[in-house]
Amino acid sequence: MVAELPDEDFAQPSGCKGWLVRDLVCHLVVDAQDVLNTLVTPAESLAGARAMLEEIAGAAFPGSLSDADALLIGTGRRAPTESERAALGDWGGRLPLFLG
Repeated sequence: MVAELPDEDFAQPSGCKGWLVRDLVCHLVVDAQDVLNTLVTPAESLAGARAMLEEIAGAAFPGSLSDADALLIGTGRRAPTESERAALGDWGGRLPLFLG
């Protein structure tokens, strides 16, 4: 869809105030790359990504969730199971977090 846009369309305002179409497309691509990189990184990086997500959220994921599961659930890549939902409690109602 984006590849079919003429160059001049990228300089047009987007639906987001102050953002051109080019700005919005770049933002979405970078966010998608960040998510993909997070999901395929070694365990040490997953722990760092989890800590960053918890800092943004202002709350910690339950210790019963692995770093990978916390990131998948926290970013909406998968829904929590019933037991994970119970462990998340009221905090689970704020998920997924949308970053960017």
